[in-house]
Amino acid sequence: MTLLKTKTNIIRTYAGYYREDQALKSSSSGGVATYIAKVIVGDGGVVYGATYADDFYSAHYLRVSNIKDIDRLKGSKYCFVRKVILKNGQEKSVYEAVAEDVTEGRKILFIGLSCDIAALLHYLESKSIPEFREMIFTIELLCMGVTEEIVQREYVRYIESLHKSKVKSFTVRSKRDGWNPIYINAKFENEEEHVMPFYESTYGLAFMFYKRRACYKCELKGKHRYADLTIGDYRGCEEWMPEFNRDGVSIIFVQTENGQKMIDGIDFKIFKIMETDTEYACRHSPRYFSALPENPEWEEINRSINSVSGLFGTFRKRNYLFEYGESFVGKDIVLWGAGDCFHKLGHYVMEFTDVSFVVDENPDIWSQYTEYGIKCMSPEHIRGKDVFVIIMIEAGNFVCQVINRLINMNIYSFAHVRDWIEFNERIKSNHTREP
Repeated sequence: MTLLKTKTNIIRTYAGYYREDQALKSSSSGGVATYIAKVIVGDGGVVYGATYADDFYSAHYLRVSNIKDIDRLKGSKYCFVRKVILKNGQEKSVYEAVAEDVTEGRKILFIGLSCDIAALLHYLESKSIPEFREMIFTIELLCMGVTEEIVQREYVRYIESLHKSKVKSFTVRSKRDGWNPIYINAKFENEEEHVMPFYESTYGLAFMFYKRRACYKCELKGKHRYADLTIGDYRGCEEWMPEFNRDGVSIIFVQTENGQKMIDGIDFKIFKIMETDTEYACRHSPRYFSALPENPEWEEINRSINSVSGLFGTFRKRNYLFEYGESFVGKDIVLWGAGDCFHKLGHYVMEFTDVSFVVDENPDIWSQYTEYGIKCMSPEHIRGKDVFVIIMIEAGNFVCQVINRLINMNIYSFAHVRDWIEFNERIKSNHTREP
């Protein structure tokens, strides 16, 4: 904890979730931002947060002063959010709108990314508004970076063309099968529905490989955070832990006295909250401390997306995740995970693939040989190496964590084991087919 004190401003760390099933399932994680927003509005205050435009082609900020509109703020937005609100049909700077509310003595809750909160506080300080920090409460979202607005716009337009109808609701964080894996879910005016595992979608690929360029250089990490609370998914929260709920758990890092006031105001009968181990939570929240490294192919992707290829053409022709092409040719092939999935499916992979070794998080099996005769190493062994990784894990939440870890290592060539087996079966079938 001493080391964390030098790297963070964390006072306490909590985990929590809505007790009511529907409220929890309609939230991205545990629903803590929604709960606090309702408390603020119920006390006569105003909440600012991100919402989609009416056509779902973009996102912007929304000022909410009544309980019924809080649901419009629910759900993560993985694209750039415009720093404006719409007032009488006109765009107005969200920072100006907050300053006006603070000047009029209203209590404010501002929910956004760390860059938005830093910009807001800087703006309010520049206006010399007296004691504004007593009036404003801030919640920032643990952030991997956002993708460009063009991704949101092109994706929604494309699925509208598929379903021949306009989108009437859209989320990238549907809890169709519980907290993980996450799904895109869009509903249309013709009552059709579009459901797609997020990380298997073109949107998901863009989110992983095509962040806004400034996000890769974000310095608002660790001690350089300005929000009262930092919240996100409680990664690493497992079934044996008392904090666990299969439909989502929020991690809540308290960084100021105002943050602790928000936590102290939570009604335990409505929202289950408990203190959790800060060091453990930080260890499973790498984006608290650092930004993802820039994809070395960002420039090429950017040119392609903004050309006639567009979003879908760009990722169809690129060798990412599920269309492997030659992305593994000449590379060492490495398996990630030596657990149950490895024991169950390892022999299928070996049938098609010359595997160099396997990596696993468990140090007890490092340098040992597995039942398939390949050596197990630490994941750090592949950092900076030109490898193709096959993920031998089936739990969706852990797959997402491994993908994030690989990207953090600057490794962009990987596949999930079941997709890899299907790919090779297809190749084998094509080779044996009559010409």
